[in-house]
Amino acid sequence: MPRWAIALLLFAAVGLPWIGGRLHRTEAGKPNVVFVVLDTLRYDRFAGERNGKPVMPFLNAFAEGGARFDQAVSPAAWTRPVLASLLTATYPETSKVRFEFQSIDGKQVADALSPGLETMAETLATAGYDNWAFQTNPNLHPDLGFAQGFAEGRYDFGGFRRAKPLTDRVLSRLDQVRPPFFLFVQYMDRSEEHTSELQSHSDLVCR
Repeated sequence: MPRWAIALLLFAAVGLPWIGGRLHRTEAGKPNVVFVVLDTLRYDRFAGERNGKPVMPFLNAFAEGGARFDQAVSPAAWTRPVLASLLTATYPETSKVRFEFQSIDGKQVADALSPGLETMAETLATAGYDNWAFQTNPNLHPDLGFAQGFAEGRYDFGGFRRAKPLTDRVLSRLDQVRPPFFLFVQYMDRSEEHTSELQSHSDLVCR
């Protein structure tokens, strides 16, 4: 994941604007936390134009009212180690999440997030947050450790979904979310054949 992508991730993490009034400080004074990741989105599309019109006018306008980081540097070049770093505040050298999978002694071994590392969700759960996740990338499959800190049934990985169906899925579950909450939404709007390779982890050994 190149340096512009991590900047976009940090920018996107400030909130899901369409939730509107649900994003407020709770009575206990704890802010709700919404973390949005736009996976594999090219920066030139974010700021680009098509037929003379901006491709993403709303996100650009939204960025003007928040903090936008244009010089951030990614800890890795692809999703799994980057999200491991974002969720644990560690570098890949510490998280040990570096490779997709490799053959070791005849077994397919995948780097997974260690239960020994405390994630953002686990920290917030300890503080009394209601944690929910909705994501579509098999590189963040629950078997790879990314569901740590989410109660059973609250890490929603239903396989590939386009952006609109995923948004609809999030909105349909909001009535079950109780403040203070941590809401993690990870978009990966790409063709299904690109995600099929890792849909099943039954033959992988996670480490």
